[in-house]
Amino acid sequence: MTHTTSADIPHLVKTLRQRLGLSQTKFAKHLGISFQTVNSGENGHNRPSPMVMKLIYH
Repeated sequence: MTHTTSADIPHLVKTLRQRLGLSQTKFAKHLGISFQTVNSGENGHNRPSPMVMKLIYH
């Protein structure tokens, strides 16, 4: 089992979004969160909340 560190999260979120073929704006809209939340999460400025992580990975 691979252990994900908090440093991996921005990369994982961006990779998932790109694999889905979505812009940050469309990804945010799909998840019901703001563009700023996606952008700052991908850039490592803020760690996504547990609720946002659940939305992304479920």
